[in-house]
Amino acid sequence: MKIRNLILTLVMAVSVNAQQTESYSTLWGRVEMAVKKDMPKTVVAEAQLIYNKAEREKNVPQMIKAYLTSMLYQSYISFDSKKENIAKLKQWAEEETSVAYKASLYSILGTDLLEVYGENLKEGVESIRLSLADAEALMDISAQVMRPVAIQGKSSSQYFEDNLYELLARRAIAILKGNCWVARHAYNQTLSFPEEMNTVEGLMNASLPAVSDYDLAADLVHVYQTLLKRYHQKGNREALLLTALDAYKDMEDLSLVKDGKYQQRLR
Repeated sequence: MKIRNLILTLVMAVSVNAQQTESYSTLWGRVEMAVKKDMPKTVVAEAQLIYNKAEREKNVPQMIKAYLTSMLYQSYISFDSKKENIAKLKQWAEEETSVAYKASLYSILGTDLLEVYGENLKEGVESIRLSLADAEALMDISAQVMRPVAIQGKSSSQYFEDNLYELLARRAIAILKGNCWVARHAYNQTLSFPEEMNTVEGLMNASLPAVSDYDLAADLVHVYQTLLKRYHQKGNREALLLTALDAYKDMEDLSLVKDGKYQQRLR
């Protein structure tokens, strides 16, 4: 019996050591193969191996990617697993001490809550707000710290600063915009903007108090204003104008401006 246990221990040790020495690209290759073969249980198992390796190596971006992959494919096996995994993700975000990783986890949590459980608007919006709460610190952190979870776009380095706040702010804008119509059925929302916002300077500096605790239109503008002020401070006129254009386009999509001439506002 002792010999049998010793052999089993040695086999397990060799297996763990092999996982430790395999590269992430090799491990993710096995995940991709399982995805192509439509084998969700194998995807979950392989993703868990990557998570374990990343946890030992304290590689948080790899941990996050593996956790999200596992969470997605577990939901294909059992939809009820999604709620449990989101609860674990929330606990992880609350306990994380790194500013960069905490913000990223809250961004992912908020997105999942609003995309999967749109009725849970309050918790989702609070998570999105928490992801952007430490703006100054996030602006000094390169978005590359979140590779391979986040992939750098060509325009990010060409026109924008490619910092972590930029990345999370763009995610927040997309998810807030996508839930503005839903929010109108539950909470008072800003339905129009003051005339002073008809110029880039006005858009950047105008005061826009929220009309309810979950005024997503106001939240959306406040995120844009933080980005615009940053670009103005840095003298990045291209990013300033491109972001103002995005802001006016989003306002038009949400029927917050109605003249359809948002490009003419860039003066």
